Amino acid sequence: DAWAQQPVWSALPLFLALVLLVLRRRLLRVLASHIPVASVLQRHRAGQVAMALAITLALALPGPILLRVAGTLLGSAPDSQPFPLALGETLVKVSLLLLALNLFTWLFDRRGMAVRYFGWDESSLAFLARALRRFTAFFIPLMLIAGLNGLENAPFAIRESIGRLFLFLLMIILAAFLVQIFRRRSPLMQNFIARKPRSWVVQFHALWFSLLIAVPLGVSALAVAGYYVAAVYLFGNMVRSVFVVLGAVMIYGLMAMWVTVQRAHLERMKHDAAAPAEIKGGDLAVDFSRSTDIATIGEEMRSLLNFVITLLLLGGLLSVWWSAIPSLSVVGNHELWTYSSMVGDKEVVHSLTVSGFFMAMLIGVITAVLVRNVGGVLDIALLKRFDMQADATYATKVMVRYVLAVIGVALASRRLGIGWSDVQWLVAALSVGLGFGLQEIFSNLVAGLIMLAERPVRIGDIVTVGDVTGTVARIRARATTVVDFDNKEILIPNKAFITDRITNWTLSNQTTRLLLKISAPRGKDVSLVQQVILDAVRSSPGVVSEHPPSVDFLGFSDNSLDFEISAYVDSFNKRSVVRNQINCAIELALREQRAAT
Repeated sequence: DAWAQQPVWSALPLFLALVLLVLRRRLLRVLASHIPVASVLQRHRAGQVAMALAITLALALPGPILLRVAGTLLGSAPDSQPFPLALGETLVKVSLLLLALNLFTWLFDRRGMAVRYFGWDESSLAFLARALRRFTAFFIPLMLIAGLNGLENAPFAIRESIGRLFLFLLMIILAAFLVQIFRRRSPLMQNFIARKPRSWVVQFHALWFSLLIAVPLGVSALAVAGYYVAAVYLFGNMVRSVFVVLGAVMIYGLMAMWVTVQRAHLERMKHDAAAPAEIKGGDLAVDFSRSTDIATIGEEMRSLLNFVITLLLLGGLLSVWWSAIPSLSVVGNHELWTYSSMVGDKEVVHSLTVSGFFMAMLIGVITAVLVRNVGGVLDIALLKRFDMQADATYATKVMVRYVLAVIGVALASRRLGIGWSDVQWLVAALSVGLGFGLQEIFSNLVAGLIMLAERPVRIGDIVTVGDVTGTVARIRARATTVVDFDNKEILIPNKAFITDRITNWTLSNQTTRLLLKISAPRGKDVSLVQQVILDAVRSSPGVVSEHPPSVDFLGFSDNSLDFEISAYVDSFNKRSVVRNQINCAIELALREQRAAT
């Protein structure tokens, strides 16, 4: 009926499928013509990624569109013809499964996005794509037969015989496919083991592999045992799980590509940055190469990415399978204890359930992971997007970590029914006790917060605290790490940077003055010796020309004329080098002057 009433609109999907089939080779050439991600990843733009996604979808659509068009046409048959209606309903449902399998296949193809954009191993994915094509060729026809004979309006005898038989065959084929893909000797797993031999995927392979194979085998056992309705319900959840996994894989690939692109940008920024700090507009430009650890940023970002994707995947699978396991809801609603709160003038009693307890634990785990790995995200966002100095980025990261920790503890405590009114007396008692017993620790903690807020000392600054001179490497809650010129790490309590007298050689300007004392033999012309020394100092390449050097005659010693040289150097790290250059130049100039006379 729909075809007869609106033939143009009804034929449009069919025409689209035919066009996509005709253009398939051209689409593949366009997809394969893009430069691989591993070579010049930074050239990729969002438009190219969107184009690759659209091409992948276009390659996967023709078969599902044809099945859906055929199913829609058959579904418009009169109610007096049950077989076309049943076949149409089956084709529409199978088209979604075929779309998911096709998307997986083209995504993992050697010319697909997973290889050329995500940078995944080509040989492993080529093996996976071939296995998916063979699996789809067997699975979809059997799925059509099983679905057609397993509908609710199908005759009971057919559903309990042919339907059960083909559902059993489907599950056996699925189990065989999973064995082929995820067995330890498969190319996919061998590549993963070679790259990450100590990951939990490798360490617990036997456990999760057995559970993965047990699911389709369990469904097949239910079908054979006569629990056909339960088997069909579980199989439907398995199909929905496929879409959840597909979405997680796509999100992971896109986010991993974004992380790699941002890391490439940071590496280019690090390469372009000048090694010494420069004075621009009166502000100190922090040495990018010294203060930014690109490898650490990448590891933090990938750890956070893996955690987020794992959390999303488990959450999606749990939402699909939650209703399939009634005992989970029963256990989740079990009451552990009760607590009360005041709402206005009334006392309201609340109960903490098992699900609430695990939610509090989950909040704690998420908070710990975020606090540990949020630095990589902030490095990319602040250093690249907002052009912030690295020391300001470090202070921001520390403050954000503290804020996330406080928020996470507050949310977890709220889920557990622990409010401020319940712990304020304990906090007050601890504050008094710790104030006396751990006074130094608290003063160092407060001093650390002041340092991060006011930034009198920053990461990369060269400071002198007491008899210690070195570069500030880290500012922690209790102490600050200073690396001296012997490459020793010295921990200095934060309180010393606030209450004691310190010298920051690079707070706003790295230009410092060198004072050198030189002696010349008595009997020489003072003005001539003074001019020779001044010319030698000026000729030294490390002396700053904006601040002219000077040579002052201090007076007489027993056998010498004493002079003091004042010269400026543009970097604290150059002081020893410039001192050596000046001394060598003066010695040579005085020797030449003596030889000339």
